[in-house]
Amino acid sequence: LTGGAREALPTLLADDPAVAAALADAHRAEEDEVDPELRRALEEIVMALATEGVRVHTAEDLQRAVESRPELKARLVAALR
Repeated sequence: LTGGAREALPTLLADDPAVAAALADAHRAEEDEVDPELRRALEEIVMALATEGVRVHTAEDLQRAVESRPELKARLVAALR
């Protein structure tokens, strides 16, 4: 993991299986040649949500989580373009 936000470290170091799974998914996405900008944005969004205690297991989880967080939603929308 590179480029993680400092405030995300306690969550990332907590051995949370959900965070580990999300990071593994992001890594697999890298291997599947997902656009690097999109991959980076997803990693940042998942880490930001994790610092708030929000776990993302599915695309629907992500959608629900960003609906109430305009800054994260804008970041995701921009990355999807």
